[in-house]
Amino acid sequence: MARTILRTLTLLALLASVGFGLLWLDRVRLDYNSEGRYFDERAGVVFDISAVMVYGTIALFMAILGALTFSMSRKIGSQTHPRKP
Repeated sequence: MARTILRTLTLLALLASVGFGLLWLDRVRLDYNSEGRYFDERAGVVFDISAVMVYGTIALFMAILGALTFSMSRKIGSQTHPRKP
């Protein structure tokens, strides 16, 4: 049961990491002005360059969380099903 929960958490964390990573990549490629802002005329939205660091940090945190939960699920799996020599 705990292994299934950890695997689900791993999958969700890695999906969130990919999503925030793609958002980070999209925002880092924008042409910001000298004040650190980009205006999207179609959507009427102003993007700030400081958000790029936040998206990157969240993506990195989710990737680390996914790696930790993956290693924990493998450790739990090896304890419940020991390998035979």
